[in-house]
Amino acid sequence: MRNKHLLVFALLFGAIGLQAQLYITDPNKMIFGLKLGYGEVLTRPETTFVGNEDDFLIYEVSQEDSKSVTSIGMFAFRKFGFLWLEGDLLYNRYENEYKVKSFFGKDDPTLYYQETFHYIDLQVISGIHANNFRVGVGPVIHMLGDYKGGIELQDVYVPRPRGLSFGFSGNVGYDLQFGEVHIKFDVKFESSFRTIGDHIYYGPIQSKFKGTPDMIIFSTSIGI
Repeated sequence: MRNKHLLVFALLFGAIGLQAQLYITDPNKMIFGLKLGYGEVLTRPETTFVGNEDDFLIYEVSQEDSKSVTSIGMFAFRKFGFLWLEGDLLYNRYENEYKVKSFFGKDDPTLYYQETFHYIDLQVISGIHANNFRVGVGPVIHMLGDYKGGIELQDVYVPRPRGLSFGFSGNVGYDLQFGEVHIKFDVKFESSFRTIGDHIYYGPIQSKFKGTPDMIIFSTSIGI
């Protein structure tokens, strides 16, 4: 009888120890899942001018608006004590809109053009966490998948979009867990290392746009 009691206590102790071990290690396991994002490009309206070989102004080109940013992809996430690390592989799409005014004639209409960028983004971000909250920073690599649209200026405009561009982001997040399901909410601000017009050339001359396509993106992730 005594041996049976010892066996029961040993089994209970083992079960409690196993639960405690799972509780300690489970928060640090690798999580994989799906990530969806929506945000805005934070550029302000900006105007530049285009001249000809005789130094006469022929066009006024204004960057009017940057449309919303949408992204979808996969993420991998892990905690290391009070630290955390995340890697993202995302498809990212956004648009710019330009207004073009011609100085050739008074009756020439003002025209509007739109360009669309399609990127594959690689993001690595790391930081600290406490009480389900996270803060972190990390670099972003944008790999251009496709570029459409642009400005039509009678053979003057030459688009030269970069194949690779870079940025650096700061992140604030909050985590929820329901059993094995992890839900993450994030707000990311990205500072871009290029200008909105560094791909725009008028013949051999690069445009003078100075604004950068910085972004703020709100995302939701679900993983296991």
